[in-house]
Amino acid sequence: MTISPLPDAAAEVTDPIPLVVDIDAFFGIDVIVESVMSLVRESPRMLLHLPRWLARGRVGVGQGLAHERTSGDFRCDSPDLLAYLQDQKRQGRQLVLRASRGSGAPPAVVGDVGFLKALFRADGNSGSDDLVPECEAPLIKFGVRGYDYLGTCRGDSGVWGNARSVLPVAPSRALLRRLAARATVTRIFARRTGKLSDYLQSLRPLHWIKNLLLLVPIGAAHRLPDAKLAAELLLAWLAFSLCCSSIYLLNDLFDLQSDRRRPDTKERPLASGRIRPVVALISLTVLLLAAFALGSQLPLGFTGAMAAYYVLNCLYSIRWKQVPVLDVLALASGYVLRVVAGSYVVGITPSAWLIALCVFLFLSLALIKRYAELVLVQSSAPGDVPVRGYLTSDASLIASEGIASGYVAVLVLALYTNSPMAEQLYARHGLFWVICLLLLYWINYLWLMARRAKLPHDPVVFALKDRTSRWLIVAMGVTILCAL
Repeated sequence: MTISPLPDAAAEVTDPIPLVVDIDAFFGIDVIVESVMSLVRESPRMLLHLPRWLARGRVGVGQGLAHERTSGDFRCDSPDLLAYLQDQKRQGRQLVLRASRGSGAPPAVVGDVGFLKALFRADGNSGSDDLVPECEAPLIKFGVRGYDYLGTCRGDSGVWGNARSVLPVAPSRALLRRLAARATVTRIFARRTGKLSDYLQSLRPLHWIKNLLLLVPIGAAHRLPDAKLAAELLLAWLAFSLCCSSIYLLNDLFDLQSDRRRPDTKERPLASGRIRPVVALISLTVLLLAAFALGSQLPLGFTGAMAAYYVLNCLYSIRWKQVPVLDVLALASGYVLRVVAGSYVVGITPSAWLIALCVFLFLSLALIKRYAELVLVQSSAPGDVPVRGYLTSDASLIASEGIASGYVAVLVLALYTNSPMAEQLYARHGLFWVICLLLLYWINYLWLMARRAKLPHDPVVFALKDRTSRWLIVAMGVTILCAL
């Protein structure tokens, strides 16, 4: 059963020849990636089925996704193609969507795409019968030269070879030569490609500064790095940074559809379409392999801590970020694992004092991240709005918990200052009281900025850009050096 165009009384048909649009040309392989990520996000148990689908190739994945009735806000990644189809629709031309048996887009997806809802109307239930099947090539209903064909033109010569004209999408030079010999090519559509700056932005290199937490154990061990240790720490920083970038890409893939709907994230490279999902999937795999290849040159404990960090963040991206309290505990644990990983490189066991300080301090930073999101939504949307498992009315409670956690971090540092361990390790351990005051000031300052909606989602990024935060961090670092 074909898909009929929506009626438009004002439209005047300018071309009686129908245009057959191949669904893979409209979406490409990216819809498979989006479908899989959406499905895993909604039901992580589907990961168990992926190997079986992949063993059957692209057809198996497409059929598996169709069986699961995947839906979502999938979009065409070619603005020119989209504009062309919209123009043809306005002119009243009949548009027919075609999906082969090996189509990358499951039929259930088709009915859930906003553009296709406006462009097509199925004459039946959403399913494979709504599309022109592969067995109709050449399309008997329209006859030879009775239709134009817009598609990838790969492996379906029986369709485009009998078309009046062909409009290939992202063809190679070899394919263009083949088409020119057998068909009339009237227009070529290119895929949208991102710039180098888009790819760098998707890696979020600014967030690599967080991995300097790997250096914290050096201060705890009172070891000025020698040449060998400095090289190992640099290698550890690079490995962890690549691991983090892999996670950022994975998280953006999971959040792709929600990012498109949010005004503060819709211009991200993936959400805006400047980077294709399939490219992001390949990139995050390469980054992860490179991270563990570098990590294999370091102590096994470092690799284990980095693996635990990756698994933790995968769980966070798939499910935990929507679970109140568990989400902030996972974020705080990610910071602590950086310190633990650095300890293995330096060759020490982090003290209970250091772990306790990190847990409460980073829990406060994780809570301030959630609070900032709630404040942003609260200012733009009246009422009690759900945000990642929380409600905007929870903002005051989140603030209370975060401030209390920050104060406990200061208390841990104060108790450590008065402990025998501090007396033994630091010649001027009394200077740690100055650090306590500076840390207390910084925590209160961050929460004040968050309350005034002047702090973005990530407090660490804010600290790097904020002059007051930078001076406080430098002052704390200098004080620690003076205490040695």
